Amino acid sequence: MANVIKGATDTLTSAGTAEALDATGPTNITSVTIKADDDNTSPIYIGDLNVSSSAARFRLNPGEAVSVTDTDGIDMSKLFYDGGTNGDRVDVIYSTAA
Repeated sequence: MANVIKGATDTLTSAGTAEALDATGPTNITSVTIKADDDNTSPIYIGDLNVSSSAARFRLNPGEAVSVTDTDGIDMSKLFYDGGTNGDRVDVIYSTAA
């Protein structure tokens, strides 16, 4: 079975509130890369539903990225982000089985 590469850009609409990276995304992805947009004005925080500037798995400054791989599958609906400035963006690219 071939892998399919998908991606999206998401814009933070409510700074200080966790937002889903892809609430309707697949649950069986094998890898994901999350990048804070180069033009952001504040860091982006990556984590679970409770993500915040003080409770994050990853802090991404503008232009930084993090990649995660898991052969057992990653559930995109459980990945959230937050930031300090409305309008800041994150780019997400992931691979999933077709």
